[in-house]
Amino acid sequence: MNAMLNSVDLSPHQELAFPFLQSAVQIDQARQNPDDRDALMAVLENNALLWTHIKTYFSGHFDEIPSEYREFLVRMSDFMMRSAIVLNRSMDLDLMDKLVALNLNMCEQILSAQKNGTAAHA
Repeated sequence: MNAMLNSVDLSPHQELAFPFLQSAVQIDQARQNPDDRDALMAVLENNALLWTHIKTYFSGHFDEIPSEYREFLVRMSDFMMRSAIVLNRSMDLDLMDKLVALNLNMCEQILSAQKNGTAAHA
């Protein structure tokens, strides 16, 4: 059961939030099938790349965003990369739950910024 999500007709905030939702769903699905290590590692690598991309994208706008957001993106990108390495060595369901929660939280934060009228940098 692999739910395919598509970003069609989304607002800029929704487009920015969508990959985090998609990553959370994919990690949760991989978590439920721990015997498929290749699929798990592909999902975790894509998640780490997503956070690295966001960090890199926003690095061009660091003077436009508060320093605590910059620092958060750097820490989260590093955490996601280290988590993929740790999970490649051994399955840790609590860590996977945290990755899902962090991705959902990022999605929610982006969407709540839309409700508060903050401009999206997509």
